[in-house]
Amino acid sequence: SLGSSFAQRSEGLLNKLSTSHSSAFYTRLAFEDMGLIAGMFDCLEKAIHESRLVQFFHKQQYRLVKPYRVVSFDGYWYLLCEEVIDGKIKTFHLARMKEVSLHEEHFEKDLFLAQRLDKAINAWFNPNIEPYEVILEIDEAIKRYMLDHPIAPTQRIIQELPNGLFYLSLEITNEKEILSTIFKWMPHIRVIAPKALQERVIEHTKAFLEKQIML
Repeated sequence: SLGSSFAQRSEGLLNKLSTSHSSAFYTRLAFEDMGLIAGMFDCLEKAIHESRLVQFFHKQQYRLVKPYRVVSFDGYWYLLCEEVIDGKIKTFHLARMKEVSLHEEHFEKDLFLAQRLDKAINAWFNPNIEPYEVILEIDEAIKRYMLDHPIAPTQRIIQELPNGLFYLSLEITNEKEILSTIFKWMPHIRVIAPKALQERVIEHTKAFLEKQIML
């Protein structure tokens, strides 16, 4: 099937990139061991395509979920799904899911929810929260990288200045979706809005500087 063949090809490529000292390819990207989760792809692919419930064991309890997407964030694989017991959208790390099985019962997909899931930036995405806009000021020094590697599916340029500065608009549901990117690119990036995110960045930056001064 597509799921198993994808898992096999991915595992083979990642092993080649990470273990061959004589390889023409070199990568510093971190990927989890595909061998631990490859067996799940067939089951999850079938469940998503056929809109069938999936059951698995996670954190000391069995879960029954409506699966929507299998996604990779930062080299780790997750299941984006709706848990039946409370109707909340959740993200489960595949490597922590045990006893995965396909349920006979079908469910009706929420197309609006499926579209919202496609806007996820990383595992901190929370589809239970209405997305809100973030505006970032970007230096010319990292402009090309930001355009070639968009931060989010919703990213768009809203203004460009003659001095090379430009402003990006994107949507998030959780400040943790964007904070690591902001800290990664300091001082070439600045939060324009919302104010709450500005204050959070200042708070974390002050805490970091205070620890550095103590050394």
